Amino acid sequence: MQKLRKAVVGMYTMETKDWAGFRTEVERMYPDFQEEMHEELLNGREYKICLLLKAGFRPVEIEILLGYKPKTLATYQRRLLKKIFNTDGSAKDFRIRVRDVGER
Repeated sequence: MQKLRKAVVGMYTMETKDWAGFRTEVERMYPDFQEEMHEELLNGREYKICLLLKAGFRPVEIEILLGYKPKTLATYQRRLLKKIFNTDGSAKDFRIRVRDVGER
């Protein structure tokens, strides 16, 4: 998590191995996350958005890490809400749903 936080403020660039470690850590903390998010249906960037949200990153931090504009991230989130949860709604609705995964 520390490397990811540094990347957000521009002090560190994430490498593939760093993403793999981050993914492993999130999935260790939330064992059912991968299955509940239907990871097999998602591309790499979509799953990174889900992982970052689950880890508590704010949209602005995710935008910086992934190089997205706010509108691009919001569009991804609305599409993912439909793709994963089969419902329409806002980017905020998606963030709430992701953060609730594995919390019950």
